[in-house]
Amino acid sequence: MNNSSPAVFLDRDGVLVQPVLRDGKISSPRNEAEFALIPNLRQPLMALAKDSFLLFVITNQPDLARKHLMPETLAAFHHRLIDMAGGTAVIRKIYVCPHDDCAACTCRKPAPGMILQAAQEWNVDLKLSYMIGDREVDMQAGKAAGCKTVLISADYNQQVRADFVAGDLAGAARWIHEDRLHP
Repeated sequence: MNNSSPAVFLDRDGVLVQPVLRDGKISSPRNEAEFALIPNLRQPLMALAKDSFLLFVITNQPDLARKHLMPETLAAFHHRLIDMAGGTAVIRKIYVCPHDDCAACTCRKPAPGMILQAAQEWNVDLKLSYMIGDREVDMQAGKAAGCKTVLISADYNQQVRADFVAGDLAGAARWIHEDRLHP
């Protein structure tokens, strides 16, 4: 008998945290003043957890390697995020790739390394799982791991393709709930 669980993998910036516009590019927050959670996240996260999904955050944070973000600042961000979500019973773990773009690592999205690591550690059935993100690399990582993909629509990602496109996390959670009931 297979006791594996379905999961929802969530990109952090653009899904749970407001992205920052820096030098004309969408970027990650680097300090407390820039770190802002997207409003109304708790209810859709709790709904996904209630639907028996394990929830994980999967995030590239190259500013660690570039020394633009300190590890203790990142830890404080993630503590706030988990606390807002309702604790580790809701968001089980946050997986971080700390490498720069040029690093040849297996964890940096679009590689599926962080998803595969979570699946192994938590006995996740990837065929019953979903990746929610706002960028092409999120969709590629989800597909490479065998998950369905959900794009959170934004002005900067209109050309990105996914299994489903939602306006926000609540819309993504509703679609995942329906898709699970009627695949």
